[in-house]
Amino acid sequence: MQFILGCLGRHASMVLPLGVLVGLFVPYLADSFQPLLIPALFVPLTLSLVRIETSQLRSSLLRWHWVALLSFWILILRPAAVSAMLQLFPLPAPIVKAVLITAAAPPVTACAAIAIFLGVDAAIVVAVTVATMLLVPLSLPPMVYYLVDLQIKTELWQLSLHLALFIFAAFIVAALTKKCMGQSRIHQNAAILDGTSVVFIGIFIIGIMHGVTDKFMQQPWYVLQLFVVSTLLVVGLYVFAAVLFWRLGPGTAMAIGLVSGNCNMGLMYLILVDQVTLDVLIFFAIGQIPMYFLPSLLAPLINRLLVRGNLCRTPHKR
Repeated sequence: MQFILGCLGRHASMVLPLGVLVGLFVPYLADSFQPLLIPALFVPLTLSLVRIETSQLRSSLLRWHWVALLSFWILILRPAAVSAMLQLFPLPAPIVKAVLITAAAPPVTACAAIAIFLGVDAAIVVAVTVATMLLVPLSLPPMVYYLVDLQIKTELWQLSLHLALFIFAAFIVAALTKKCMGQSRIHQNAAILDGTSVVFIGIFIIGIMHGVTDKFMQQPWYVLQLFVVSTLLVVGLYVFAAVLFWRLGPGTAMAIGLVSGNCNMGLMYLILVDQVTLDVLIFFAIGQIPMYFLPSLLAPLINRLLVRGNLCRTPHKR
């Protein structure tokens, strides 16, 4: 088992897309994994907190002005920018609604694990993910109401409490794990921890594909349209955010691109499952495909940019 987890951890960027394919071609598993969606969100975030050294995480949290700015960008400016861009494209109303709700979401909790796999600044990803998860109960209801005229039925205090407990529990479990294992053992077992994250991210990907296969069989061209739109959304946000924050350095800028593009459609799915149409829910599921396929495709480019950025920062010896 340790060998298998280690292999999964070492080849995470190539393994993750398989979860999408399994969810699409084995719909029985997608149905079976539905009850596991919340644990599948919890474990990767917790293991990312374990993998990131406490000093790095503390340093990122202390950069509160950047965390606040990035949170404002993700929760307020990003949906406003996406809304403005959508005015240029004549898309069906359900797709527009799904895109705008997606743009108002915090980053996916697996983002930190993906950042670790890619070698970018995972600490800033965790800091921004935690901040936006805590703030989204305040930002989401007015943004969704303003953008798509949808009034969220979930009580604000319930959503705030659930997300706060979710994050608090992740920090507590991570702290206890670090204390029991120690930093040296965590480094030694890094691939196994990453492999465990991959397993739970895969469970989440498969579970949220519920209903996608049937929809594809009924309306293949419509599902293809959803895929194209979600891919353009993710890629556009990756590139725009990375360029916007490039002055912070390649590792941090690409981490911000990742955290900006990988919107937590799974959380939106769980919150709005009984409040939106099936088309919107299907978009949330289809949107998982580019989020987990693109990092593996972009990994060589990201590595090249990281190496080039490090060379540029290294002083030349005379």
